[in-house]
Amino acid sequence: LYFFIEKIDRYSSGNETWYELLCVDGENQVWLDWTDGYELTVTASDEPDPVGLETIGTTEEELIHLDEEHSIDNYIEIDGDKYFYRNSSEVLFYQDNREQGEGFYNWDLVHEDGGHVLSVSKWEGKPFEATFSEVISPDRIVLYKGDRGDDGKERK
Repeated sequence: LYFFIEKIDRYSSGNETWYELLCVDGENQVWLDWTDGYELTVTASDEPDPVGLETIGTTEEELIHLDEEHSIDNYIEIDGDKYFYRNSSEVLFYQDNREQGEGFYNWDLVHEDGGHVLSVSKWEGKPFEATFSEVISPDRIVLYKGDRGDDGKERK
């Protein structure tokens, strides 16, 4: 599949930075996240709508407990699958990779098979949002420099 990059957002927390691409091809959309910290990690999701805490069967209190313990032995269980705690922190979001960021709190959990990630975010004044993504091999992605040639309109 070939997708065009519609937008690039940047996230940072402490000394870690990662990026999110919105990639489109007609009506198809995919979000790719990558970080090049200890090793290059890429996740992908084609689900545009987050779900609430009730949908994933957890509570704000359980997330606070995970945050306070900071233990990778802790997990939450969703439909019989375990998602192990990896990190939680204050994050700055830079829409369109601009200079001024907006803060929110984020929890990252990894499925017991290592192939899926659950991210839960809490923006001030908004409900908790949970999103699922799949870990993909960076070898499966090829980027080409160029433009659509149609000023951002759908390909013909």
